[in-house]
Amino acid sequence: MPLRLADLSPMQIRTLAHLDDGHPHADSVGLQLGQEDGAWLEAADSLQTLGLAELSFGWQGVFWLRLTPAGRSMLMGRSA
Repeated sequence: MPLRLADLSPMQIRTLAHLDDGHPHADSVGLQLGQEDGAWLEAADSLQTLGLAELSFGWQGVFWLRLTPAGRSMLMGRSA
């Protein structure tokens, strides 16, 4: 059975929404990681495990987190 938005925790849903920069996946830069709290980072890690977010390593040791196409679809109300 496909994963649904209702299957996620409230924190995971808030994190998905926070990562939505409104750009299509190919144009999305994502969110630079830096000052997030532990609960947010745990939610982001679980979203990455589920294939709904991806972590990229950037210039000068900066990490970026962005939605995958599956994460964006889920946020828009479609099953992943």
